[in-house]
Amino acid sequence: MIVLKEILGLVAVSAENAFLQVTVFVGAVLLLFGYIDYILSGRLVQRIGAAKKLQPVIGAILGLTPGCGGAIFVMPLFPRGIVSFGTVIATLLATMGDSAFVLISVMPKQWILVSIISFFVAIGVGYLVDLTPIGDRLLEKYQETQQKKAKARRAHEEIDHGIF
Repeated sequence: MIVLKEILGLVAVSAENAFLQVTVFVGAVLLLFGYIDYILSGRLVQRIGAAKKLQPVIGAILGLTPGCGGAIFVMPLFPRGIVSFGTVIATLLATMGDSAFVLISVMPKQWILVSIISFFVAIGVGYLVDLTPIGDRLLEKYQETQQKKAKARRAHEEIDHGIF
């Protein structure tokens, strides 16, 4: 029973340390992207938005950053209409998330190989997705939902304020 308790304690401490280290790294990556965009007065996001034909490549590059910082950076750009759905897909296909840390530390050569394969597959699939109307449909549905929510919010405010 004591051995099981020690093992569970070791697992808990290891998980806690890994969680903190990965969280700090992902936060640092997001901070870096945000800081670069801030220094450029928003031109980083504007340039990504303007580079329509290169967006899946940019997404795949951002997805290659270890952890999910690149994906977290790209995801909110889609509902705002800045990047295409193919860019989102390319970013998500290229990212290895937290498993990248494991591969980098244990098998760096395999990490490079997997990254190269993921990069090219992500770009190809991203461009293929952009040839379909999926992204446009998703954006339309999202915008309709946002309009309905705004309308409901306004109606609620009118009713709420109409009482007094």
